[in-house]
Amino acid sequence: MPIESKPGMISSLRLALQTYFSLNREQRRAVRRSQLEGVHTAQEWLGLLKGQARFDFYADQTRKHWATVAIVGFFILIFAAPFSIPLLFESEFRFFHPVITFALIALPILSLGSLILYYYLKFKDVPNWLREFVVPLLYILQEETHPEELIRLQLDFRPKARKDNQIKQYQNYKRSILSQIVVYGWIALALLGGGIAVTGRHEWLTLAMISFWVLLALTFASNFIFGKYPRLFFTWHTAEWFDIQTRLLDGTLIHLRIQDDVEKRKITRKKSGRSGKTKIKTKTKYKIRTNYWVRVGLPNKHYEANPHPKSTTQMGDLKVKIKRGEKRQVHQFKAREKHKDIHYAPSIELVLSLVSQAYKKVKKIA
Repeated sequence: MPIESKPGMISSLRLALQTYFSLNREQRRAVRRSQLEGVHTAQEWLGLLKGQARFDFYADQTRKHWATVAIVGFFILIFAAPFSIPLLFESEFRFFHPVITFALIALPILSLGSLILYYYLKFKDVPNWLREFVVPLLYILQEETHPEELIRLQLDFRPKARKDNQIKQYQNYKRSILSQIVVYGWIALALLGGGIAVTGRHEWLTLAMISFWVLLALTFASNFIFGKYPRLFFTWHTAEWFDIQTRLLDGTLIHLRIQDDVEKRKITRKKSGRSGKTKIKTKTKYKIRTNYWVRVGLPNKHYEANPHPKSTTQMGDLKVKIKRGEKRQVHQFKAREKHKDIHYAPSIELVLSLVSQAYKKVKKIA
């Protein structure tokens, strides 16, 4: 899908909003669903999806810019407010009072507005593979299929590592009784604080302060003293998110399925720095195996087996199976890619090379 180069902060926001409000209700509803399935022509599918893909591109750029604005704004406010507010009560600085007042009002509004905008766009986010893989593939099929040829397409926009597609898990620790006490203690303290705010019972403030420091000590003890490290929490998931079937101009039937086998590794370690301070850090890593199943059914009336097939590209983990029937020669390919990016978009070139494998093993009947 042709898209302009990455725009700046203001232009990305303008283009994102323009693109979103140009979508009709059907286009917005199509990708808002967690799963999408239907039978349409290539042109109809592009009309349904390419606008949302373009909006997703601009929204991704906008989120990066405005998240930075929100973080920087909050940091400036936190560190500058304690120094600037007292200046409002000093008469010798009255010349700067309008500027300080404007900054103290504008910074929270700008930071909060940027944060709201970030989460608003994140709520409407779709996987990057829609614009980087699905839409470009539909453009190719638009050229290679009859205008009235139907394409059966199934898409799954849900996260690939989720609870309902988890097949197994492993963890080397159990939540201790002390950590459970800490969790319930913080909940009780939050309820106590709410009760003080509603009833105005200021005599409970002493109890709340004592509880706060006790819970802080217990939290430290449960994490730093009695905690077992490293803590490992691994889960394995299977996500089949793409399935497409259609017929090309020469009568060849194409069926492509893509499934990701995801291994999610959450590792929490306790590390001591050079200064002697102990820190607890959690990292989440992924190991992903993307499986491709490509089925190419070549019609016998147009193609025959090539006694001297052209050399094919060697790919890792490639399996080939050929069945010859009365009407078609069916070439089945299974390939696998390994990577570590949960937002990885499959390569169009890889899919096209798998399809071309079948054509290299036959020759066209004159």
